[in-house]
Amino acid sequence: MRFPHRARGTTIGKLRGSLAQLDALRDTELIVPACHDTASAIAGIATTLNRAAYICCGTWSLVGTLIDAP
Repeated sequence: MRFPHRARGTTIGKLRGSLAQLDALRDTELIVPACHDTASAIAGIATTLNRAAYICCGTWSLVGTLIDAP
């Protein structure tokens, strides 16, 4: 099954089915991730600055900066 490309952070709907009936999951929005868990974490950095730097450490490390355009 192929899905249309959607930009990360795009809300695509609400959870449906039996899980949506659970109190803890009722009204859960489905949001397109940035694919990899690390990419999603970096994309989720809240900032009002034009630029932000980050350090991500786990079993391997990333150092980078968030900018508006390449």
